Amino acid sequence: MTARPERGARALDRLDERIDHLPHQPARPAWDCRACYQPWPCPPAQVQLAEAYAGDRPGLSIYMASLYAAALNELTSVPAGLLYTQFVSWTRAVTPSRRPAAPDGRQLNKEIHRAVHASQPV
Repeated sequence: MTARPERGARALDRLDERIDHLPHQPARPAWDCRACYQPWPCPPAQVQLAEAYAGDRPGLSIYMASLYAAALNELTSVPAGLLYTQFVSWTRAVTPSRRPAAPDGRQLNKEIHRAVHASQPV
């Protein structure tokens, strides 16, 4: 029996070239934004991702789902539902003419931040 590759490993081998130049990048393994220290993808990163994937919502959704799978492996103390909301659900609001609309982004970011950092040593 062959070893199963880590979920999302291919997405992490190299982040998509379309977002390499963006200032709001994930800092792993905590998945916080390197620019603003919010849980990634932070609201500015969501806008930048939507613009980078201009008109390719399925591609954006698949890419974010791959990163979600990787985050599930790295953020084991965070409930999967919170990670799904953080990584994937916002992509449904993206259309060619509309930027992402995060559902109560501030409250969600607080919950994710607490869950991620609660189990990490100080």
